[in-house]
Amino acid sequence: MNFRFLFVLLVSMIILTFSSCKKEGCTNPNAQNYNADATEDDGTCTFARDAFIGNYSVSQTCVFENDTTFQIKVEAGPNDNEIVISNFFGWNANIRATVKDNEITFKEEQLETIFEGTGYLSGQNLILNFKACESVYYPCSEPESCTSNCIRN
Repeated sequence: MNFRFLFVLLVSMIILTFSSCKKEGCTNPNAQNYNADATEDDGTCTFARDAFIGNYSVSQTCVFENDTTFQIKVEAGPNDNEIVISNFFGWNANIRATVKDNEITFKEEQLETIFEGTGYLSGQNLILNFKACESVYYPCSEPESCTSNCIRN
């Protein structure tokens, strides 16, 4: 009888030990590789914004302006689903954009200009379509419409 009790106690302790083990993985529900079963974050979380991060050479075409070329830098934003585009429009403006899958949206005022638009990844290229309007005239009747073809360096 004592042997049976000890056996049941030993088996119960083994089951309890193994069932309470921590499972490592990505515990951030905003990550692409989120693991609902993980109980301990192992630092492997990846986000849609990560695909955008890098340096780009930009060729920009606008309706009312001459075509221009310049460089931009895309970095992780303050939130998991955001990026920051530095030197936007070639004006040293820093625009914060929201990322969803391989697309971005933005509307931000920088340097007395409101920039509003969208973008998407196409292979290693980032395509931006946006309108620019001086904030004193917002909403604009004739905003500057631009397309930027950004090639990752």
